[in-house]
Amino acid sequence: MYITKINLNNFRNYLKQELNIDKNINILIGDNAQGKTNIIESIYLASIGKSFRTNYEEEMINMSNENATVSIEYVKNDKENELKIFMEKGQHKLVKINGIKLDKLSQVVGNIQIVIFSPDELQILKQSPSVRRKFFDISITQIKPVYIYDILQYNKVLKQRNTLLKQIRYNNSLIETIDVWNEKLISSGMKLIETRKAFIEKITNKVAEKHQYISDSKEKLRLEYNPNCTTKEEFIDKLQKSLDLDIQRGYTSVGPHKDDYIFYINDKDLSKYGSQGQQRSGILSYKLAEIDNLKEEYNENPILLLDDVTSELDSSRVEKLFSHINEYQTIITCTDIIGFNLNFKYNLFKVSNGIIEEVKD
Repeated sequence: MYITKINLNNFRNYLKQELNIDKNINILIGDNAQGKTNIIESIYLASIGKSFRTNYEEEMINMSNENATVSIEYVKNDKENELKIFMEKGQHKLVKINGIKLDKLSQVVGNIQIVIFSPDELQILKQSPSVRRKFFDISITQIKPVYIYDILQYNKVLKQRNTLLKQIRYNNSLIETIDVWNEKLISSGMKLIETRKAFIEKITNKVAEKHQYISDSKEKLRLEYNPNCTTKEEFIDKLQKSLDLDIQRGYTSVGPHKDDYIFYINDKDLSKYGSQGQQRSGILSYKLAEIDNLKEEYNENPILLLDDVTSELDSSRVEKLFSHINEYQTIITCTDIIGFNLNFKYNLFKVSNGIIEEVKD
């Protein structure tokens, strides 16, 4: 699959921008804060249904305007499509595919498959478990869009149970209703656990193979899912044992919202014992594996978004990454192309203050 055109109106610093892109490699160059990453964000928004930079949709609307539109035209299974997103301050966003309104976020995911490489993701091992859960949840969602609904259901039950825990502190008779919410939490939580487990089992060998390539077979990388509870029985037992403490604190301390993912480099925790270069190689290996995973699932190439990663990776890792992109539509952002061994054909665009112009030879 590939994108043919991007149309932006009042999106970030783009008041009105139409961008025709090639089905192969496209490079956007320009100084910082000119709008390069905003293009990446618009594609990500159309693919995942939300931004990778902010939780507040209004931040994506140009400050001088009340609404914004993102339109992505793309070809999938040899069919032309258009995904259009309307955003208005104070309102929920509206999404249409080929003119038909979508009712749920899960209907957005799965239409445009992307793999994004960004500086923030290269730092994922240094972040908290909650950040890593979000990182992997997005990967899983692209393979299984209904997973979004499962997460929302679990979070809804979790919120209601936490509310009940706070109420029990002031009215102990309400403790009689905790079993009802425990059952709902376990039922929805086990769906997440099983889905996460199956996903990691599927991708872990691919990650190991990619790292063999990245490290020239000098290192072994292993990815493991570290669930807070592995079985229904363990989930029940932990909820019962933690009840007094949960009531005291007013929140649930057990469940998949406490899960984590661990990378091991030569059987050592990469986040603790790996160098910065090794950590970046680990995430790069995962991303390359994700490309293969999506291609295998949909029988089509995903779109690659490389947002300023050349500033975070050394020349060796950049070369390894670039060796993978020839067969994919790729959008690369960087401040300049000087110093890179670009042994492939590409289209070059200059980005300056929210205006994009193609650079001709």
